[in-house]
Amino acid sequence: MGAVVHKNDPEGEFMTLGARYHGQDQYTFNPPSSVIVAENGDIFVADGEGPNNRIVKYAANGITFWNGERRVRTENSDTP
Repeated sequence: MGAVVHKNDPEGEFMTLGARYHGQDQYTFNPPSSVIVAENGDIFVADGEGPNNRIVKYAANGITFWNGERRVRTENSDTP
């Protein structure tokens, strides 16, 4: 399956985060090591098994990355 996180919601919608290959850009993991879904639906992915060493937050208002030294925010995301 690659370096992906799958999400199914109660309405049957299926979402894939990541890709079938490892990577270091904002859309890939290297690979994910843990996932937590907050009560409000935000998804936090620990991408720490490779060189990425970051936490990625997927929310309705965009994607945010934390890697220990900096925080990068991408607005107007299509997730979730």
